[in-house]
Amino acid sequence: MAYRSSSARAGACEPGDRDRYPARSISSGVFVGSGTLAVSRAQLAIERGHFIGAALCGDAIFADWAARANISCVATVEELSTFLNTEPVDWIFSVANPFILPVDVFGRVRQGAFNYHDGPLPRYAGTHARSWALVAQETEHAITWHRIDDRVDTGDVVVQRQVLISPTDTALSLNLKCFEAAVEGFRELLTDLKSGKR
Repeated sequence: MAYRSSSARAGACEPGDRDRYPARSISSGVFVGSGTLAVSRAQLAIERGHFIGAALCGDAIFADWAARANISCVATVEELSTFLNTEPVDWIFSVANPFILPVDVFGRVRQGAFNYHDGPLPRYAGTHARSWALVAQETEHAITWHRIDDRVDTGDVVVQRQVLISPTDTALSLNLKCFEAAVEGFRELLTDLKSGKR
C-alpha cells in the first residue's frame, strides 16, 4: 500500500476543532483528481474547515500538493477501496479525475460522491466538452457538479454555473472561464452540504 498519513495533517480539524463547526460540516472527505483544479478545490475545502482524509492523485501536481499538505495519498482505485474499508468517509469529490470509480468504492461513503464536469450536463457529457461547444459555435456553456452513479456523467446535477462564450474564445480562454465558474460552483456545493441541502 502506498498511502501516507500523519497525526498532524495541515489544515485538518483536530478533534476539539469540530465543536467550532456546525453539525453538518464535512467530517471526512476524499479527493480524487489531478492538476491545479483538484488542488484549488481541495484547498477551498480545507479553508472551509473540512477534513480531507485521503487523496487519490492522477498526476504529480496533485500528488506533490497532497504530500506538502500532509494528506494521506493512495495511488490506485484499489488502494482507495482498501482505505475506505478501514477509514469512515462522508464524501468523495472527483475533480479532473482520470479514474473510473466503481460502485463498490463510491458506494462506501456515508453521505455521497460528487464529480466536477467542465460542460453543461446532460448536453455535453464526456471528454473535450469545451472544444465540442466551440465547434458547435455555442454562445454559452456551463460547468456542472453532479452526483456520481454507475455510469459516466449521468448522476443528478446538483450545481450548474453558466459560462458565456464570446466569438473570440478559444479552448484555453474558455477553460479559464470554466475554472473560475468551478470555484464558485464548489463554494455553493460546500455551502449546500454544510446546510444539509444536498
